[in-house]
Amino acid sequence: MLLFIIIFHELGHLLFASVININASNIIIYAFGGITKYDIPLNINISKEFFILLGGPLFQLLLLLLINELGSFININTYEKFVYLNKFLFSFNLLPILNLDGGKFVNLLLNKIFSYKMSFNISVVISFLSLPIIFFIFNKYLSIVIITFIIKELFIEIKNQDYKFNKLLIERYINDYKFKNRILINNINDFKRDKNFDIFYNNILLNEKEYLKVYFSRKSHCFN
Repeated sequence: MLLFIIIFHELGHLLFASVININASNIIIYAFGGITKYDIPLNINISKEFFILLGGPLFQLLLLLLINELGSFININTYEKFVYLNKFLFSFNLLPILNLDGGKFVNLLLNKIFSYKMSFNISVVISFLSLPIIFFIFNKYLSIVIITFIIKELFIEIKNQDYKFNKLLIERYINDYKFKNRILINNINDFKRDKNFDIFYNNILLNEKEYLKVYFSRKSHCFN
């Protein structure tokens, strides 16, 4: 029953992604949730990511409405268990912890305000601060297992951030992304999603293509 709810949730993400012509590359199902990975650039518009994220929770709400309509045709114990598990999983998934939908929502909102790196760092802090909430959702032993798993995943995310940041910049260098807003930054660490940038380098104002050419040239020299 729990597995069915998780799969239905992930189908919501898949359907919403397909609406904007985005395909899934991998779906991982765990005992308490799932993760769908997509064939998308890291520079995908934030609004599109929001749209894909909405699919999972909205499908769960739709499932709850369907079960309520069919309640009179379902065994009362099965009905109550199904409703409880659906609400339970819905609430857990909206916790502001990275890799859960709630954590991804928070991170996307932060990216609307702060730089990419700052948004991630704040999201990590919020994630760790939110972990004790899990003790109020699961029993003690299951909470320890889930928190251990989440902490492991958080450290993997932290470890991979430099790689993801460079991939984000490489995409910008290779492709021509045109966003509505353009900002002036003093340091590449101030780079923001959904915005083109200009940057001062050696007292010269460079657009992002010019700067990234210099940036990756310098990095390649460091490895030679």
